[in-house]
Amino acid sequence: MSSFSLPKNLLAIVVLIALAAIMSGLLVTGGPFHQRDLRMDEIRVRDLNELKRELAWYYRTHQKLPDSLDVLKQALSARNPGYARKVFQDPVTERPYEYTKVSGNRFSLCLHFQVDTRNGLVAQYYPGDLGAEHPKGRACYVLDATDSLPPPGVEVLESRR
Repeated sequence: MSSFSLPKNLLAIVVLIALAAIMSGLLVTGGPFHQRDLRMDEIRVRDLNELKRELAWYYRTHQKLPDSLDVLKQALSARNPGYARKVFQDPVTERPYEYTKVSGNRFSLCLHFQVDTRNGLVAQYYPGDLGAEHPKGRACYVLDATDSLPPPGVEVLESRR
């Protein structure tokens, strides 16, 4: 009876190559936990940009900034009773994002990011997204509610990406 068997050295080489491929894949992608952190940061960036747009809408409509994100959420719910998005809290901790009125039409939004993307490691952001390049940890953005506003009377149609 003859049976086919690989030489022990060849089997060891194949196993080592497979392990090396797995390890290099983890090094390149950062592993599943790193990918989850990147995805949560993508949500934070999207929320930051949506909050900026909604605060600009509130300012344009009420000629002032809201006192809190709860006041903004109430106004958005009155505008659209089906409004149920949670853009006002962190996707992991579920704590509200930090919002502060700075002066007149200026405000700050602070978020806590998991990954430093200033080194070119940018996830699935869109070009020009506010916060696309951010440090790991707390990052605050002082913004102007009148920046990039359309002229009065022009309806802005939201596009969901």
